[in-house]
Amino acid sequence: MASSSAVSAGDTVLATQYNNLRTDVLGTAARVYQGANQSFAHSVAAVVAFGAERFDTGTYHDNSTNNSRLTTAKAGIYIIGGNCDNIGAQTGLLAMSFWKNGSSITGAGNRAGLGDAHLDGVSATFVDQAAAADYYEIQVTQYQASGTSAQNIDAITFWIAQIAVI
Repeated sequence: MASSSAVSAGDTVLATQYNNLRTDVLGTAARVYQGANQSFAHSVAAVVAFGAERFDTGTYHDNSTNNSRLTTAKAGIYIIGGNCDNIGAQTGLLAMSFWKNGSSITGAGNRAGLGDAHLDGVSATFVDQAAAADYYEIQVTQYQASGTSAQNIDAITFWIAQIAVI
């Protein structure tokens, strides 16, 4: 029989081999959300904490330890994205940026002006090559016209999906 990491024609396949092959072919994914309000002060970038999961098929996220992070288990090509919706009646600007291993990713982010009534949303998605144990985070900065109060945003989501194994 082949080793636990390789399967050849005619081999008996163990469940662990099948599961490893299945996730290599189909990929894994996670989508997390805040689960509770987080205060964002005017003009101060803040890492977003995600305390809840919609799904996590690849152990990318931990709700309590480093819950701002989506961490890769395998080297690969990943699609990563996030969005912030419905932050209330504010004016100004909202900026969202992505970070990898504690450093800003150039060109990965988005910003939107806040209208008089509400912001429909700001979102961004990008593709990146990652090594095992690389981690991604979202930072949000909000700029209210008044510049004095904080804004609670409870509708931020963050996702990752492996699209190729390298």
